[in-house]
Formats: sequence, structure tokens, C-alpha cells
Amino acid sequence: MALTLKLITVDGATALVLPDAMRERLKVAEGDTVWAVETPVGYLLTGRGEEFVQRMEATRAFMEQHRDALVEAARGKPDDPKPGDK
Repeated sequence: MALTLKLITVDGATALVLPDAMRERLKVAEGDTVWAVETPVGYLLTGRGEEFVQRMEATRAFMEQHRDALVEAARGKPDDPKPGDK
């Protein structure tokens, strides 16, 4: 699902307006902190907190460092059944 966000000016600062559906899904309310985590495809908004953001960043660093091994593991062995095979 894609939602449209608006930028507005409030007291000389730029603010991002979140639709009610997004605020409910993030479980945040006025005055709460929302984190924007940079990902390879854009930004991930989360209300989960600093610990979650740190875990995401550590996971991304691990995946970048071990990319070749992860690609190889995803390929599997030639005789491994493919998803959906019986």
C-alpha cells in the first residue's frame, strides 16, 4: 500500500504529516518519535525505537560484509528441492 505524505511549514520548520492510517500502523501519536532508517531502496519509517534502528543497521552491515556467502547460501546445492517442489 502506498500513502501520500505532505510536507508543511510549522513555525518556520518543515513537518511531515502522517495520515491517520499510518500513525495507527506505526503505533505513534502526537509528540512521539518516529525513526527514518535508510535502506538500499529508500527509507523505512518505524516507531519501534532506537534499539530496533541499531539492530537494522547492524544487520545491514553484516549482510554487506558477508554478501558473497549469503548469495551462495541462497543458491543452495544443485540437488536441493526448490520452494514449491514436492
